[in-house]
Amino acid sequence: MKIVIGAAVLLTAVVWMFQKDVPETEFASRWLTGRRLDITTLAYGVIVGISVGLTSVGGGLLILPFLILAHRLPAVRAVGTDLFHAMILASVSAAFHVVFGSVEWTVIPWLWTGSIPGVLVGSRLAPKMPRPALRLVLVAVLLISAFQLMI
Repeated sequence: MKIVIGAAVLLTAVVWMFQKDVPETEFASRWLTGRRLDITTLAYGVIVGISVGLTSVGGGLLILPFLILAHRLPAVRAVGTDLFHAMILASVSAAFHVVFGSVEWTVIPWLWTGSIPGVLVGSRLAPKMPRPALRLVLVAVLLISAFQLMI
């Protein structure tokens, strides 16, 4: 499963490297619109939900590229949308893992202590970064993540 996710992320990163930048005012896809886009997004959400539930891999790695390629969102808006979606998805998934007893509670405070300040810094930096720079950072993260998944 991780190899398949890695290959999908790699393909997305490569496509995104060569895709024309989307103006801030253009949020809709040219080839996928209306009801078709809604149904595609719903089906994609099911696939990502299963992936996250099984492996905990795939939420951001798969949603972010989908938002950029299918919905043609600019990088900052895609990141914000992905994070809001991830908050809800992770909350539901985490609740089930708590119920099933598969959470290592001693690690949680340490993860929060490092992650929360990092999120605060990143959330302030992303909207201020030049669009090409943010896009380059996101492509680099996608490429690194893809290779780590496929190894």
